[in-house]
Amino acid sequence: RDPDIPLDNNHAEQLLRKVVVHRKLWGCIRNEKGKRFVSNTLSCMETWKLKGKNVFQELQKFAS
Repeated sequence: RDPDIPLDNNHAEQLLRKVVVHRKLWGCIRNEKGKRFVSNTLSCMETWKLKGKNVFQELQKFAS
């Protein structure tokens, strides 16, 4: 329906792959709450990068 979105979702899958790999490498994250936190945080960071936003400034918004 939208010509700007490719039929295959490889770009989005490639970005999510980084999150999955990091989560698997960090074996210390054993509970669901920790996994969810790391996944959400890394997903937000990748989304901000795609949108051209400063990741540090975006994270500071949550700290204050």
